[in-house]
Amino acid sequence: MVLMISGSGTGFSINDQSTQQAASIQLTVRVDRVSMGRALVTVTSGTLNIGSATFTADGGRGIINFHSGKMVLHVSLKDNNNNTSRLVLFGKVNGQIPSKLDVGNSFSVDFVKPQSKLVSKWFLGFPATTVTRTS
Repeated sequence: MVLMISGSGTGFSINDQSTQQAASIQLTVRVDRVSMGRALVTVTSGTLNIGSATFTADGGRGIINFHSGKMVLHVSLKDNNNNTSRLVLFGKVNGQIPSKLDVGNSFSVDFVKPQSKLVSKWFLGFPATTVTRTS
């Protein structure tokens, strides 16, 4: 199963939270294993945009907990200069994850700050991010 995560929100500078930039995220994750009410996922591709900066996903792992309705992703990113950064996304599912997630079906997740962040640079907030099954 493959999921597409896409949304837009705001980046808040860690040094001065009054400094804000528009942000967007698009990630593709592969569900590796589902057991005991949770799914282990691998980030296969994607991008994070904050203001004019673009970061490309270079792998990552995560977990979706169906019981608590939480999603946590740890993603390695590279910028245009090939510098590596770490992205942490902590999300709370809006409502429930559908018990039968057919291709094309989706659910919504709020990735909240300060738990969601581009480490040492930006706190991130992505409300109502869409998670859609693509295959």
